[in-house]
Amino acid sequence: MKIVPKILISWLSIVTLMTGAVLLFPHNPLSNSTVINLLSQSLLMVISFFLLKLQPKNDNKYIFLNFFLFFLTCVPATVYFFVGKSLFTQYKFANHLFFQYYSATFVFTLGLAIVYMVINTVLLHQKVFQKYLISLGICALFFGIYFAPIFTDPLYLYNTEDIHQWKTLSTYVDKVQRVPDAEELASAVKLQAWQDGRPVGELYPKENVARIEELIPYLEGDNYRTLIQQPLFGSIINIEVMMILFILLYFGYQYKKEPPEGAYMDKIVFALLLFVSTDLLHFWGYMKSVEWSSLTEFFTIGQYISNFLLVVLVVLFSMRLRFVLSPQGSYYEGEIATNPKGVSRWRDAIDTLILMKYFKVKSVQGRLFQKSTNNIK
Repeated sequence: MKIVPKILISWLSIVTLMTGAVLLFPHNPLSNSTVINLLSQSLLMVISFFLLKLQPKNDNKYIFLNFFLFFLTCVPATVYFFVGKSLFTQYKFANHLFFQYYSATFVFTLGLAIVYMVINTVLLHQKVFQKYLISLGICALFFGIYFAPIFTDPLYLYNTEDIHQWKTLSTYVDKVQRVPDAEELASAVKLQAWQDGRPVGELYPKENVARIEELIPYLEGDNYRTLIQQPLFGSIINIEVMMILFILLYFGYQYKKEPPEGAYMDKIVFALLLFVSTDLLHFWGYMKSVEWSSLTEFFTIGQYISNFLLVVLVVLFSMRLRFVLSPQGSYYEGEIATNPKGVSRWRDAIDTLILMKYFKVKSVQGRLFQKSTNNIK
């Protein structure tokens, strides 16, 4: 069987399972943007699997192992919509816990995929297990710094100073059945400063008023939910900043050293740069959103942007798969594995298109582009 039917059959099988689950079991609502996102990620998971399976035996094979693991997170992302409705219904915090650990898994696997890709380029001649040790060490360090609280205390997001102070104000608001202004609240409620989940003393009067003014918007409706998620979103942003720095290191090294690499790999990395950068902006916007309804609307808009970039990745992964299955691609990838210094950078179809449309080729031969005997004008 040819590769395209195999991919389509595998993907449609996954889609059928997802659709069947949605039709048969109670679940939280799925927006159109979420459906597109899950479909795109599941297709990328399938293509990554075939790239891993059919990739010539060189270090690029493990890059797509990491991508497969990253896109495999579409499975828990789908399961998330059933948690609290048809799964773990007896546990009050099931949906919250599943979301925070899914988010942690998402950024860790994406970070590992990006960091390993950069380490694989910079330390081209090191053994695979050494590259993995370095990549895992870097990711584990950053992940430990920013995500340790939710692993040491699963309900950490409910035990932050913000939430404890909000609970104090919410208790008073429930008592008087309205949301007073800051001055009235400050006269009736003395907020505590918190450290390590314990109160350490009352705030000074001016600090008390200022803090109450900050927290009043979260007393309306479901706005407190944005306050709960802020530390998680902040941790994700910090990890994504690390990813962006590694991607910039990748392009800087490419410019300086011009190491040989598989076709379309730099395009994939650039698409990932856009994906991570826009995702970071989305989470920054979520942190700045006070109203829960505004956050959900912002999430939907951001997800459509991410969906577009996922479709771009589908195209690039597909072009990569077609290349490695071609005789030229198989030979080139084999040469990278056995004689990397003997080959130059492959000029792929996108390179050729850009050169033909925007440049006179003779003026840009050399850096970042393979020299060609074609007389393209």
